[in-house]
Amino acid sequence: MILQALTRYYDILSNDPESDIAPPGYSATGVSFALNISSKGELLDVFPLFEQVQRGKKLEEKPRRMIVPEQAKKASGIVSNFMCENSTYMLGISDSEKPEYASKRLEEFHRFHKELLANVKSPPAKAVVAFLDNYDSKKGKKHPKVAPHLETMLKGGNLVFIFNGKFAHEDTAIQQAWEAYKAEGGAALGQCLVTGEIAPIARLHPGLKGIRGGSAFGTSLVSFNNRAYESFNKIELQGLNSPVSEKATFAYTTALNYLLSSTNENKKFYIGDTTVVYWAESARKEYARAFAGLCCANPKWWK
Repeated sequence: MILQALTRYYDILSNDPESDIAPPGYSATGVSFALNISSKGELLDVFPLFEQVQRGKKLEEKPRRMIVPEQAKKASGIVSNFMCENSTYMLGISDSEKPEYASKRLEEFHRFHKELLANVKSPPAKAVVAFLDNYDSKKGKKHPKVAPHLETMLKGGNLVFIFNGKFAHEDTAIQQAWEAYKAEGGAALGQCLVTGEIAPIARLHPGLKGIRGGSAFGTSLVSFNNRAYESFNKIELQGLNSPVSEKATFAYTTALNYLLSSTNENKKFYIGDTTVVYWAESARKEYARAFAGLCCANPKWWK
């Protein structure tokens, strides 16, 4: 079963310090800017976090890959991520002609963070809350530190906070607050089809990015969005029709997103409209490299 194999591969990756794989409850994602804030919540500066990568004969910039609190699956509606968001949620600015588009997302960002950080006493947490209390979104686009980066920000890149030279989302107290929130869960218990364990079942599975023809929001490998596709006499809806535990869901999607990413040294390739990834159930990397050499002799296959 492919999900079982991917779950086992996550365990291999998590024991490999070179893979930089995200631990449970976190995601590896690109971050474009860091907002440097003071203890009083003042926006002191905006730091670009782009890295230069070689693509063919050209050097291109891409957002820095960072481990951040797990990113929510956003297909529709208003859902805020924790400590890592785009400028619409974090700064209340967007290129939408409707003012309420940005204001509602900023409001949700504020509500969510104040709820999770209400009892966190660390200096970075207090600085973030102070920023939420003091920031004026009406002046956001014209803020002297934001304006030079406005065009790039409006393209949708992620932002994080920096306080006293350190990323706020890496603060131990903030991470503990996030992990406590994730542990509350409230998910239904059931037998996981992947591990066989009785455990909280994932209702939604994180999106997979980097698949040719897939959605920009991420493509789902396990998904039910209509009663016609659900199991007979099942009324729980969505992922509960094909019960996979939250732990296994995180493991298989994290492993597959790693295989689809540019971080994976054994690059994906395409056959027509099919995206091909490959791995070996071994910590020895030469097995996957050997397969890559056999399958990808034609450099035009590499992307």
